[in-house]
Amino acid sequence: MIKDILPMKCRFYRMGGDEFEILYPNAAYSDVELTMQKLKDAVAKKGYSIAIGFGEYKKGMDFDNVFREVDAMMYEDKARMKAADPQLVNEIPNI
Repeated sequence: MIKDILPMKCRFYRMGGDEFEILYPNAAYSDVELTMQKLKDAVAKKGYSIAIGFGEYKKGMDFDNVFREVDAMMYEDKARMKAADPQLVNEIPNI
């Protein structure tokens, strides 16, 4: 499912547990937004939900700061999802 959504230039990594990272080089922010929404929609069709954070890294930026901002965005998304549906169960989807 994921390979059908992500453009060929993307790289998908498991960071540990239920956390994953997608590197989407040289992409417009709007393309990343659209791809992440497609990913959320595809996972929802399987009966699951995922929290997503994303950001932009440019040469000269501090990668750790960008990663922290993206991580914070993901936790904000997770909090919104849980507030909307307190019955959410933390399961790892088979995608």
